[in-house]
Amino acid sequence: MEPADPGDLKSGDRVRHGVFGVGKVMDVTGNGRVKVFFQGWGEKSLALEFARLEKL
Repeated sequence: MEPADPGDLKSGDRVRHGVFGVGKVMDVTGNGRVKVFFQGWGEKSLALEFARLEKL
């Protein structure tokens, strides 16, 4: 799976993470980080470079 391009993600998008499962993008910052809310895990701040999020 290719990492998501920060330009492709916006608040409200649904994404899938290998560990946390399906979540909802809350915020995309300009420094390559994204805040995603995962059910059962809460809000996580992830580096797009390493998170390998799949846009759904």
